Amino acid sequence: MAIQAVAPSEPMGVGRLLDQAVRLYRGSFLTFVGIIAVVQVPLTALQLLISILTFGPALDAALNPSADSLDTLFGPGYMTGIGASILVGLASFVLLQGVATAALTRAIADRYMGHSPGILEAYRRVGGAWLRLLGALFLLGLISIALLIWLIIPCIGWITGPGMLAFTVLAVLPLLAPIVVVEGATATQAIRRAWDLARRRFWWLMGFFLALLVFAQVIISGPTTLLILVFQFVVGDPFATNQSTFAIQTLVQSVAGLALSLVYLLLQLNAVTLVYFDTPVRTEGFDLAVLARGESGQSSDVAAVASAAPKAAAQRLITGRELLHFGLLSLGAVVIYFVFLGIGMLLGFLMMGSSGGF
Repeated sequence: MAIQAVAPSEPMGVGRLLDQAVRLYRGSFLTFVGIIAVVQVPLTALQLLISILTFGPALDAALNPSADSLDTLFGPGYMTGIGASILVGLASFVLLQGVATAALTRAIADRYMGHSPGILEAYRRVGGAWLRLLGALFLLGLISIALLIWLIIPCIGWITGPGMLAFTVLAVLPLLAPIVVVEGATATQAIRRAWDLARRRFWWLMGFFLALLVFAQVIISGPTTLLILVFQFVVGDPFATNQSTFAIQTLVQSVAGLALSLVYLLLQLNAVTLVYFDTPVRTEGFDLAVLARGESGQSSDVAAVASAAPKAAAQRLITGRELLHFGLLSLGAVVIYFVFLGIGMLLGFLMMGSSGGF
């Protein structure tokens, strides 16, 4: 299904933004899936094989203990499998969060500007952006650790720390990929640029990205958990049966998780990339740069347009108003925590009462 370019001529509301994200998603679905699948499918298959070969024999040893089989629990094979799982996890971070995410972001941005790159072309056009993206993710991870330390400082840390951490993870982190790929920013530049863009639409972006996070739980975690429960109801608990049952459940869970995560990841990156473009449209005149280059007959390459678009002057890293926002976020997080804690305690009391515990 071919679609026309959706390059901005005006700011987009939530409804139009989601509509355009779905249009991009549908119009280049096979290309987008191919970009991620070429990396994620082999990694998932390798992780699945390691899990079955490592934890399957250990499960049999735990269910049927003997002098020889108990050595399997923490024997050389088990520890080798754990080491292999760690290596695959690191490879997944580099290849999926770095290379594949950069390639998919570039493909989405190009499609947004009216171009139709193929799978291999998307990877070629990434260049060294994936290395800068990994650097930005690593640096932001260190910043998040610093914020965790900050939030244990009495008073000021307690008040602002949770809000700053939530803003960094929910609003700043998603914007790193399009900033690095489209603008060619370094790791430090990307983090500062993402911070500056996100602070301009503080509450809107927090709400939007939080909604995406909830949507991810509904799309991925919910169906996967339901599928596992159905599987256990049909064949029994794999941790109380044998290695073959464990292998079948692992296979079912991995395939379901892979399919659902592909569906969500594509939609998420489409929505995040459109949010990235929409924010400069609202605050920096990115749409005017697009129109100007189109009228002059210049290239509409997304990187060229982004480099020519005006950028707002940098402000102080944190303002007093933003400290107030962080405090309100922290307060909201505390309220939500106690609400869920109260609901859990209430359900616990009700269950105890129904079972004759009172």
